[in-house]
Amino acid sequence: KVFATPNIRIFSYYKPEGDAWTRWRDEVMARMAEKTRRAEKAGVRLLHENEHNIYGDDPHRVVDLLQTINSPHLRAVYDAANYVFCGYDPWQGWQRTKPWTVHFHIKDWIAGEKHGCLAGEGQGRLPEVIADVAQTYDGFATLEPHLLGGGPTGGVTGPDLFPKAVAAFRSILDRAGAKYQ
Repeated sequence: KVFATPNIRIFSYYKPEGDAWTRWRDEVMARMAEKTRRAEKAGVRLLHENEHNIYGDDPHRVVDLLQTINSPHLRAVYDAANYVFCGYDPWQGWQRTKPWTVHFHIKDWIAGEKHGCLAGEGQGRLPEVIADVAQTYDGFATLEPHLLGGGPTGGVTGPDLFPKAVAAFRSILDRAGAKYQ
């Protein structure tokens, strides 16, 4: 309410290093359920991003989270690059999570690389994902290219490369026949 926004991006939780997710699943679900109850009470929607090293970095666990909480106040942010970075097939991640996806982070990645690449130049299959939603999606996409660096607390693209990131995404949108502003 303080920021007058209907959506708040969130992450699920990190586990202790070397531990198994099966040991922490119930705790993650309890915490996410409480956050979702608070979001509903406040009239906002939580948007879970599939960030690396959290419970929701695996498409199966993202679906587990969304099905378990089962609330319109918890939805998904789709980030193809994070799936690539974590070793998951981004198209399969999309297919599994699209019923809950209401927001897109636009960045692309090549497995094993240190930095992101322009949308459409990596292994994120962004042109296919955007083509899949081009005629039906009515929402936002956030450019998050991480072309010069990135990590769990942020990313860097820089003023020289950001216009190239915009042009690459516009090209994907145009090829898909998407309407945008």
